Amino acid sequence: MTGNQDGENATSSDGNKTAPAISMTASVLLKTRCQQMSAQAYRVSTLLWHSGAKKQVYNRGVKWGLTVGHTSIIQKIEQVGNDYDGKVLEWKVQQEHHKKFHTTLETITECLEEAVHDTAVCQESNSADLSVNLPNPESDQVSRDTCLKQEVKEKLANHFSEALYSEAELLIKQTTQKEAVSNTDVDTMKMLMQQSETKRPEGYQIIGDNVDLMIKVRHQASDKPNKSIHWFHMNAVKDRVNGAGIADDGPSKLVDDVENWEILPSTKHNQDLLHDFIPLFARVISDRIPAFKTFKDVVIRHIPHQYSDVMEQKSEQVPLGLLFKNENTNDDMIEILTEIHEKYLPIIKTTDDSGNVEIEVLQKIFFGGDQLTEERARNARQGRADGDTEFERLEGFIPKVEDWHAGRILYQVLYDVFFNSSSVNDVGTMCSNMNVINQVNAKTANVLDNFNYCKSYVKLETDAFISAATMKHFGMTKLDEPVENFIPPSILQGSKSARRIWLHEHVKEILRKTVMDEQEEFHETIQGELIEMSRPKRYYCRVCNKEYVYAKARDSHETTIHAFSIESSETDTTQPESKPIDARYNYACARLNFGMLIFNFDDAIKEGDGERVLRCWKFMLLIFRAYKHTKYAFAALQLFFYTACLLSERLSHFLVWNRTVNNHGGKGRNISLDLRIEHLNNLLKEMLRCLGVNVTEKSAQQCSEAISMLEEMLHKIDVELGVKEPSGHHIKAKDDKDFEALIKEIHERGNLFSFDPSSSERNYQKFPDFQRNILSGLDFKQLNKWLNTHKKEMSRLQQ
Repeated sequence: MTGNQDGENATSSDGNKTAPAISMTASVLLKTRCQQMSAQAYRVSTLLWHSGAKKQVYNRGVKWGLTVGHTSIIQKIEQVGNDYDGKVLEWKVQQEHHKKFHTTLETITECLEEAVHDTAVCQESNSADLSVNLPNPESDQVSRDTCLKQEVKEKLANHFSEALYSEAELLIKQTTQKEAVSNTDVDTMKMLMQQSETKRPEGYQIIGDNVDLMIKVRHQASDKPNKSIHWFHMNAVKDRVNGAGIADDGPSKLVDDVENWEILPSTKHNQDLLHDFIPLFARVISDRIPAFKTFKDVVIRHIPHQYSDVMEQKSEQVPLGLLFKNENTNDDMIEILTEIHEKYLPIIKTTDDSGNVEIEVLQKIFFGGDQLTEERARNARQGRADGDTEFERLEGFIPKVEDWHAGRILYQVLYDVFFNSSSVNDVGTMCSNMNVINQVNAKTANVLDNFNYCKSYVKLETDAFISAATMKHFGMTKLDEPVENFIPPSILQGSKSARRIWLHEHVKEILRKTVMDEQEEFHETIQGELIEMSRPKRYYCRVCNKEYVYAKARDSHETTIHAFSIESSETDTTQPESKPIDARYNYACARLNFGMLIFNFDDAIKEGDGERVLRCWKFMLLIFRAYKHTKYAFAALQLFFYTACLLSERLSHFLVWNRTVNNHGGKGRNISLDLRIEHLNNLLKEMLRCLGVNVTEKSAQQCSEAISMLEEMLHKIDVELGVKEPSGHHIKAKDDKDFEALIKEIHERGNLFSFDPSSSERNYQKFPDFQRNILSGLDFKQLNKWLNTHKKEMSRLQQ
């Protein structure tokens, strides 16, 4: 019996493997009999078109019955691309309908409230005439409803819609079971408005980026130059977090009311960051250190947040094709924004008696991209600042910087701080470690052009620093130390809860000692300095105690009136006691800190945890500012003001929680919105390169409009054939030997996490007197000045 079952299973498995070949054979035979049975031939032809096959390939395929002709597939591509943005236009219509319908309900409620108020006033004055706005209760119900409708029409003016009023009227009658709308009480209307708000359709946002491509001609001549392409590619993504019921009635706070110290990380932010770090740290040691594999079942693999379930859902997205404009020129960027304003922004158009068309923005939409795209969009809006309406000023879209490009800059800063190509003899440093494990591809000062190599190496090295810090904490001399040597039996045999608490407490202790205590102290210092700088300054004469606003005026007074000079005064020349320096220990702690921040940022994006992403941005602001990446520092500052002041509570909620896209659904499978547009750009570039010198705006438009269909079809084919798809994240290669080699360097040979400032061997040649705090060179006064300057700019946006 068992043998028969095994035989059946084997046959079933073999059948699954041969099914694609059988279906292909059948489709060829059926197409030979009836040319209209060509679905499979179209699928094969689409794959060939995506791969850039030449016409002759199609001609051969037709003879075999495998494909359709080249002309047929081009016509099919045009056909499937005809309605490429239909979904987005549908989202736009839904937004417009809801906003106008909700406004109609609000106006009806307002009219009923006025009628109740006027009736009450008349009753109090003992007036017999109760027909103030509506007829009195003895009047005919139809007349009263007609009067109510007329009042609503007068209030809404050109915004009144007969169809929307009828829809609202039907909803009210179905709810109240009454024939007359005018008999509806105000409380019922408010309840209907709340229900309408909870049914608000999901918003959406548009992400864009330039497609830059050089097409080289085969026979170059003066009249046949190479083609340098700079077009703009867009993708629309539906918001998974709706924010229904959250206030949308203007900014929640004035920029001028924000103190500079509030912008920077606080003690609470550091505590939250430590809470983020603990499960990330625990994951690494449970995967990397054999003795800690016993904790694998208690490690938190997906840090939960309030929208964890939502972020597991597959995202709805629509590639919007190409605009043949270059974002690097201001005129083209204005045309790009104008195009998406006119086509994709929820608006309402009204025409007055003179025939003038007025356009009102119903719902603002976020427009995202890298820092350059955001900056160009901001500048383009400034070029239209003299417009009379929001629509004319291009204010319907809110430019924002996405996360993936910011993360790339963070990796670059890490290299700027910790990488020196001459530090091969400084044990435990990046360059020295790269030599040990032969990481030649990651050995570069230019991270952005070698990003994937550098990112993989940083992940591996950070794992090694985490493990080395753990081994030092537990007194482990080697990586395969027996578990019984340092973990109590009561813990090994304890419950899941007890083991997790024990593990997290030790991880917390390691992180506090190596990372958080020093960092928290620095942030408290900088906040104190900024608070002190914000206080009005008073300078007193050191002879007569007269008060002055400016130090120079005080000094002049002392010199001219009292013949007093600074040189003659007693000054305290005592220098603060400097801390002993152990360059190796400082380097290791700083490298661990930076690696944990990058881990947290990347993990927060994967989980779609917008709150955690913004917390990382708060810490990144100081890093970008300290290492001269001022544009990304400004992006971090702008993100803070958007969420704290400039936007309504609802838009702020959107900005925090709708920062990622999930292509296929599942936990931890989110990617940044700008990384998604990069993937689409790469797919589009492959298609354009296949066209070679035949690339035209028409052919490029066909390619870009067919991307959505092509991706969906490729996904279905891969599922049928059992072909694994790329997840959007790079697959981790086996690196156990390299990891063990790094542990020997960092822990055994370098002993980096031991603190011994008295030893001369603990200093580095290329990183002499390395500071544990990588922000130690930050100028507090310049930072305060920079914050004040941009606060004034942000404040003007609220005027």
